[in-house]
Amino acid sequence: MSWLLEQWHKLVRLFAKDIWTHASLQDRTWRGKMHAVLRVLSITGSGLLENRALSRAAALSFSS
Repeated sequence: MSWLLEQWHKLVRLFAKDIWTHASLQDRTWRGKMHAVLRVLSITGSGLLENRALSRAAALSFSS
């Protein structure tokens, strides 16, 4: 169980801090490219959740 908790903390740190560092933004290796993909996914996910875009789209399609 502690291994799982440790992995969770690493994942949280990756999304909260590591992918946003200046060194990560300048990295042109596969790791830098994966960090760029994670940044896009993170921004997209938070935008969908904060704006409630899915429920608004469902409401719009239901009323049409």
